[in-house]
Amino acid sequence: MSTVLHKLVIMANNQGWKIDKHIPVALLATLIIHLCGTVWAVAKFTSHIDNIDQAISAQTQINSRQDEKIEAIQNVNYSVDKRLSMIENAVLEIKENVKDVKGKR
Repeated sequence: MSTVLHKLVIMANNQGWKIDKHIPVALLATLIIHLCGTVWAVAKFTSHIDNIDQAISAQTQINSRQDEKIEAIQNVNYSVDKRLSMIENAVLEIKENVKDVKGKR
């Protein structure tokens, strides 16, 4: 008996995997549906990533424009501060001149 069993094992090993009529249709349909679902999910994921990349690019441009505007506002603010300081100094000088004129009377 052991030789018959040995021959069956050798025959089974020599046959390998085959696709034939003994594979159930339900198994093939399941595999095809899973393959299609995987392809669809990867395509949707890739599309989602592309949309995110576009949104990041648009936001980067908006941020750049906002940074330019902020810098312009800061420059104007610096200019206004400088002018205000000059006006304050002029007002102080006028006050001193007025005190001097009142003191001479």
